[in-house]
Amino acid sequence: MTSKNTLKLLIVKSILILLAISSCTDKKVADTKIYIKGKLSNYDQEQGLIKYDEYGLLKKTRKKNFEVDSTGQFSFSIEVEKPIKATLDFGRVMFKGNGNNRYIYVYLKPGDSIDIKADMDVLSGNDIIKNSLQLSGSGAVNSLFVNQEDYTFNSYAQRRHNNYLFIVEKDAAAYIKTVDSIRNQKLAYIKDYQSRQPLSDQLVEISKDEYRNLAVIRKMNYPSSHKNYTKGKAPILPNSYYDFVPNVKISKNLEEKGLPYLRFVHYFITNKLKLEEKKGYNQGFLNFVDQELTGRTKYIYLAYSLGVDFKAEVYNQFDEDGPYDDLTKIVADKYGHLEKMLPGKPSPVANFLGIEDKLFTSTNLFKESYTYIDLWATWCKPCIAEFPYIEKLKKQYKDKNIAFVSISMDKNKSDWVNYVKDKKLDGIQLWLDKENKKIIDDGYNITMIPRFVLLDPAGKIVSANAPRPSDEKLIKLFDELDI
Repeated sequence: MTSKNTLKLLIVKSILILLAISSCTDKKVADTKIYIKGKLSNYDQEQGLIKYDEYGLLKKTRKKNFEVDSTGQFSFSIEVEKPIKATLDFGRVMFKGNGNNRYIYVYLKPGDSIDIKADMDVLSGNDIIKNSLQLSGSGAVNSLFVNQEDYTFNSYAQRRHNNYLFIVEKDAAAYIKTVDSIRNQKLAYIKDYQSRQPLSDQLVEISKDEYRNLAVIRKMNYPSSHKNYTKGKAPILPNSYYDFVPNVKISKNLEEKGLPYLRFVHYFITNKLKLEEKKGYNQGFLNFVDQELTGRTKYIYLAYSLGVDFKAEVYNQFDEDGPYDDLTKIVADKYGHLEKMLPGKPSPVANFLGIEDKLFTSTNLFKESYTYIDLWATWCKPCIAEFPYIEKLKKQYKDKNIAFVSISMDKNKSDWVNYVKDKKLDGIQLWLDKENKKIIDDGYNITMIPRFVLLDPAGKIVSANAPRPSDEKLIKLFDELDI
């Protein structure tokens, strides 16, 4: 009796073990990779580039080169946690004075695969990629949409109208109506497309955000863009021009909105702050953000803003007493190395070259007086637009304890030398080679130019992101320092 019971018990245990093994075998492990392959015809390069945004918490834009063999075939995978929207860049080709970007777009979720076939011979016709593109695989439907959307709304003629002609030719009221009309066309387009194809809900929301946000950016940029394109002639704005601003709503959930949306939030908040400052607001950036955002949304935005404009007051919001431990850790990991940019820290040590190849060192150059540094490049129009204001400052402070230094970020030294000589730029004009440019880029977290830095007479940082010469706040800062 005992042996029979033992045998039964062993059989039951064996069955349970087999069931457990079967259960473990059937349970799918989430795939965290995206698989991309393809075959290109008429492509003579050995590489392509994928640039993508991952729609997760504070994920940064990433780039990756991939190999393309002699037959035009490529295959690679990317490890991701969230969906990505990506551009596959196969280079730019000039034809009849116009640049043709050989782009293919994809939207893919973890575990998705896509197989791409296309003809890259854009010289035979501007629409060759569009007409030859074939997509298959689990990510094909969503990826086809992002390509079709681009073909529908982003032709050369449309870009020229949207980014130049409409700005120059239309008055403020007409421009507002035009921009809103384009936004509404896009919203109607995706609604119709979604009724015919099963698009990802997140892709739909991402696209709608892009349409609405671009309309806001265009309207806020119109006054300065119009002035730039018309040689300084400012448009006449009706009193109601900025009535759209209070109606712009920022999502309360920034967890998975992705970097493009956070870029918009930063653009909108900083430009809305400028508008309020013109009306007399003087309570500063942090207090303004407190008015606009609350809770976790506010802290996610502030964490993002550090990568664009590293401010001590913002960085200090993520100390050990911060309300969100995960965000505090992200900030420490992503931006902890930028503590060297905080006021009172020494300026990074780098070497510079003058027009006649004379060597200058920061330890010798940045001392004995305050130093206002202009980081610029010959190709940067906003940089050049600041030149008249810099010249005005030089005259205004010529007898004061401050030096003005212009440092070119041009890749080619000859471009800088020729520009300085042609435009007869005076004062301290310097250039950085590749090695020293990296030192300055890393030391000041240069993500875009123009950029201005203010150092004290000991060569220590007063502000690693000082106001522009055209900004009235700069004079206020100089006054506070008794320069």
